[in-house]
Amino acid sequence: MDINFDFVLAHWPLFAFALLCMVVIQVFKMAVWTEKRATGPGKAAAFFWWGRKTLSLQALIFGALVGLIPGMPIGGGFTDTIASKVLYYAVGGVLSTFLFNVLKGFAKRRGIDLRLPGLDEKKPPEIDYREPEDL
Repeated sequence: MDINFDFVLAHWPLFAFALLCMVVIQVFKMAVWTEKRATGPGKAAAFFWWGRKTLSLQALIFGALVGLIPGMPIGGGFTDTIASKVLYYAVGGVLSTFLFNVLKGFAKRRGIDLRLPGLDEKKPPEIDYREPEDL
């Protein structure tokens, strides 16, 4: 399989954003939209519950919002309109989800557990803080 590097270089903003978005969405998934917050007491739990339920759309929404930032570059000779930027970066967000799943599958076949450092949903080990008894 040959990779057309001219295409990749022409669309460097799309691929750069997709890689950035891949990390940002995983951080939000592990640190912000946690199951503990979504099932906790109070009105805020409903907000976090919906945040967890819409995880698959967040990359698309994040991309669309980034496309609204003035001065964001667009590659490939597309017209420099707001609509084209929004769609361009929204596709970058969707691409980030696809790239993360490909990377995760590739790592799994190699026996690597792909996680971001410090952002693990597993509980930390219980630590016994009691004072040792006098001997």
